[in-house]
Amino acid sequence: MEESGFKAIIVGGSIAGLTLANLFERLNIDYILLEAYDEIAPNVGASIAFHPNGLRVLDQIGAYEKISKDAAPATRMSARTEDGKILYSHLVSDEIQRRSVDTGF
Repeated sequence: MEESGFKAIIVGGSIAGLTLANLFERLNIDYILLEAYDEIAPNVGASIAFHPNGLRVLDQIGAYEKISKDAAPATRMSARTEDGKILYSHLVSDEIQRRSVDTGF
């Protein structure tokens, strides 16, 4: 495929930034990815959650199968303060789980 003639700037090596970089690679679009941390996946206590629409995108770019092998379904969503106090905690809605099953993701 021929180069597009422009260069994109992706700010942040999060899941969105890395997915966009993956797509640009496949489409032969020139880009630069800027990340604040020294490494792409720093151990800063973060996690990644995907809803069915995000899983569809991963499937479209051929990454779903690899990711799903190492992933675990989320049954509870919680957030805590820096000292560990629970801000909220609730079960993932039955609707999200149902949609995931209905769509095959």
